[in-house]
Amino acid sequence: MRQPFNYTLIETPEALKSFYDENSQVEWLAIDTEFIGEKRFEVLLCLVQVASPNGFYLIDPLAISDLGLFLQLIENEQILKITHAGENDYRLLNNIFGTIPNNIFDTQLAGGFVGHGYPASYGKLVEKELNVLLDKGYAATDWEARPLKKKQLEYALSDVQHLYSLYEKLRDKLLKNNRLSWVKSELTRWESPQYYDRDPHREALMNTMMQGLKTHKQVFLLRLYEWRRQEAQRLNHSKDMILPSKFIAPILRGIESGKHALLDSRIIPDRIVTQHWDTFQKLYQKKATDEELDILKRLPPLSKEDPKKDVSMDLLHGLVKYKCMESGIAPSLVLNKSDLTYAKAGEDIFNTEGNDWRREFLGEAMLKWLNERRELHVIMQDNEVILRMKDEV
Repeated sequence: MRQPFNYTLIETPEALKSFYDENSQVEWLAIDTEFIGEKRFEVLLCLVQVASPNGFYLIDPLAISDLGLFLQLIENEQILKITHAGENDYRLLNNIFGTIPNNIFDTQLAGGFVGHGYPASYGKLVEKELNVLLDKGYAATDWEARPLKKKQLEYALSDVQHLYSLYEKLRDKLLKNNRLSWVKSELTRWESPQYYDRDPHREALMNTMMQGLKTHKQVFLLRLYEWRRQEAQRLNHSKDMILPSKFIAPILRGIESGKHALLDSRIIPDRIVTQHWDTFQKLYQKKATDEELDILKRLPPLSKEDPKKDVSMDLLHGLVKYKCMESGIAPSLVLNKSDLTYAKAGEDIFNTEGNDWRREFLGEAMLKWLNERRELHVIMQDNEVILRMKDEV
């Protein structure tokens, strides 16, 4: 049975100032947030949970408009900030306030370097590392409602209650395996302003239909996504409330044939066509601008079908996964599916900031294979399987 918490609820600027004064010199803070993103364009920050050597705190952002003092602690290089899946929290704070964190440690990320899967849930890590079972009864609660119930607050605090102990356990394992520097290297990306930049056209450019379209339809698809984003932002609705993603492809296929073609579609509701046809038509008929054509230049290169090369990349990916499993590192941390997609398209996926540990872990031979992407020659002889780059045979 969970023990009751002693905590400080911070609902006024004066209380936030007291919190800051108490904790501006501490060595560490454990942090989590509760927010609501459903049916909204702008995510609503509803609660901030903090644990420190001085106790537990709950900060109410709906009652305090200026969180500047708390944000100073997030940016303070002298204080270690401990999170679990903290990328979501830091991205939210950056989107709302422009905050860039400093001196951070993430238990979910760290767990992937010491034999846990990635991403692993907080509850699973706490159970495996600390032998503590957490109550998840309020995982889907309404954090915007006020006043918050005592059990809600205690549930929220449980998300930071064990973070420091979990940090100590994982840190010790990382030190033993000489991997603490790898975690810090990966987290340097979270401490960079560029990490939080988001291309507003990324959704359109990453759409798999883009590559097979003529320029005119590419521009229309680009505009359709941009219109949806701007409308969602204007109304503070989710983008799917403006135009569900599942209707974008049939709209694209039918736009050239006119309004009746869209109305005849069994997929697109008539109300969508009736309400937005004039907008769709204008987006389709308008001449492409130089700016739009420049955006389309950022499309990833269209790679020619090469079954042998694809198999070679899959073999390399399998070797990376095997090396990860032997070393107790989550494969998704080293090379995920999107990395492999970019590699197949010809991009150097490891020549960027924060990849020093990957180069060290994989070694020069594996990196050469992944970056040069030459076809592999498979030799099977004497109960051995030998892989070589084709031009080395």
